[in-house]
Amino acid sequence: MEKIIVIDDEVEILSLFKAFFKKQNLRITTFDSLDMFMGVADKLQPSIVITDLKLGEQSGLKVVEYYLKQKYIPSLYIMSGYPDLVKRLTPEELQHVSIHEKPFDIEDFCKEIAKLEKSLV
Repeated sequence: MEKIIVIDDEVEILSLFKAFFKKQNLRITTFDSLDMFMGVADKLQPSIVITDLKLGEQSGLKVVEYYLKQKYIPSLYIMSGYPDLVKRLTPEELQHVSIHEKPFDIEDFCKEIAKLEKSLV
């Protein structure tokens, strides 16, 4: 079972997440496109999903929509450079999503995620 999934179209960001979580001995799977993730999403059961809001021409909100339709909802995090994102989410989405506005300290963010993951075990 995948513990942490990160979806971002910036390879450098994915590399940072991979390096940090591997040092923490946490299982991480990354996707550099929404289409790649959606192609296998039904086979995955992560504890935590981190997605960028803007994935090329697509939206990371599709990840949130996907999981809200499932019986299993992991902890969902959206990285966004858009401060008005909260206005675009429904009350149900806001219940299940943690939004992190860019720029933020990625190492602090990863530490928060690692701590959450270890508490879920």
